[in-house]
Amino acid sequence: QSQYGKVELSVSKPLHQVSLAYKINEQKMSGDYYDAATGILFFSSRNIDFFQGVSIKDQVQINDDLLTLGADFEWRTIRSSNYLDSAKSLTTQAPYVNYMINMDQLSITPGIRYDNNNQFGDQVSPSLGIVYEVRDAYQSKLRVKAVRAFNAPPLLWIYNYDPIFNILPNPDLDAERGVSYEAGINSTFNRINVDFSVYRVDVKDGLVFNPGLRFYENVDRVRRQGVETILSYDVNKEWDVYASAGYNYAENRVTGEEVRGNGTAKQSFRAGTLYKHEKGWQAHLVGHYNRFDTIAAFEPNDRKFIFDLHLSKTFSGRHDIQPKLFINIYNLTNASYWHNMFYPSPRRYVEGGLQIRF
Repeated sequence: QSQYGKVELSVSKPLHQVSLAYKINEQKMSGDYYDAATGILFFSSRNIDFFQGVSIKDQVQINDDLLTLGADFEWRTIRSSNYLDSAKSLTTQAPYVNYMINMDQLSITPGIRYDNNNQFGDQVSPSLGIVYEVRDAYQSKLRVKAVRAFNAPPLLWIYNYDPIFNILPNPDLDAERGVSYEAGINSTFNRINVDFSVYRVDVKDGLVFNPGLRFYENVDRVRRQGVETILSYDVNKEWDVYASAGYNYAENRVTGEEVRGNGTAKQSFRAGTLYKHEKGWQAHLVGHYNRFDTIAAFEPNDRKFIFDLHLSKTFSGRHDIQPKLFINIYNLTNASYWHNMFYPSPRRYVEGGLQIRF
């Protein structure tokens, strides 16, 4: 059982674009295990994962340049009836700043982010992005980016203990630290837009699932790399269709073996259509198809299209106030789906709300 909510306030001024968002998510997981021969209850588990988050961002226009200031704050608490003697908590803070410098055909964006995690330590992460507009017949844009990365594991991996499935905790886990590189090109051919990108991440203390010991552990060096292609077609001024394909591969640089079991889509495909009407109606249907890197012991149930539908209507209000009603339907066909049989993905669920822009 899962409950999710988000409230966001966005304010636009001539030189500022300020936003403030609050998110909350509570997941309740329970299970009863019976003896097959006698029908007697053998084992029960009741678990709660509670998350809260606050995001603040301000974009400041400075002549032709853009300064972005922001911070993310998160609080997470997990409780369990069987593998925790008390609630465990995690808090994170991550302020960041970047500055986009626009010079004719060239944009350069240096930035810096500070991650502080009360369980896994902290790190200062600089970044640099460059975009070059070729100004050829295809309106091509070339981009490159390099970022120092910090990735902390979920709190559950430290404490999770399930003797029924022989899943063990690992209190010695460390955060991943590495450097990410990305390059890409975007071009338009008549009504067709093509985007191609490649990436590579060199990680120290990479998080890898050990199928023998049944817990996550750190590996000295891991390399993750992949490619993605996105094609979109403008049918007319109101209707677009698009499709994408991606491939990801992770390697243990110590042993040379493929890293599996981390819940990453080794092959991924996406297809969708977006309709926007001038009177404020919008409909977006998108399908996702993933082949995960899951090990056989997790009995994956993937390799099927999962569809999401997003509907909205924006109204013209007074004094530049624009109310927007929306409804999102996830897993439209109510398909069973997971990369790990112990953590199935949600079946069909619906969320809706009201946004007011002024």
